[in-house]
Amino acid sequence: MFDAKSCKGRSCDVRMPLLDNMKAPLVAELDVSEVNRELKQFIEISINSTYNENIEEMIIKNLGVLKSMMLKEYSDEQNRTKHMYDIQIVNMMDSFKERQDNLQKEFKEYLKKEFVDFQESTDEWKNNITQTLLGKYIIEVSLDGKHTEQSSEYERSYPASNAIDGDL
Repeated sequence: MFDAKSCKGRSCDVRMPLLDNMKAPLVAELDVSEVNRELKQFIEISINSTYNENIEEMIIKNLGVLKSMMLKEYSDEQNRTKHMYDIQIVNMMDSFKERQDNLQKEFKEYLKKEFVDFQESTDEWKNNITQTLLGKYIIEVSLDGKHTEQSSEYERSYPASNAIDGDL
């Protein structure tokens, strides 16, 4: 019988029964320490290479899965961010368009009011000039073209009558 623990760190002698051709029992003593060392080394190499290969395959496989998951998460986050920015840009553009429309409307109303005020002022000025000219013409006709002190006084009272001459 062989006890592996008894061989630790020293030579291992194993007693082994043998039979010859005549079926006579023989006993041989064998030193298996070198076989044990080589067997131990072979087992360690076999275990290490199998373990390392399996670990390496597992790491490569898991890194690939992790990389794919990270890329998908990154891509999804980019799409969410892009969608959020697209919505914000559309909202900003709508707001700018609405503000532009309101400003155009206010500007048109302002121009319309200013034009109406200008037109009313122009009409009033035109009426004043017309009345002044008619008054001057009536005075001249009634005086039969004579320039009197009364017509000079009229011109001083209504300076707009001089507007025709450009003396205003």
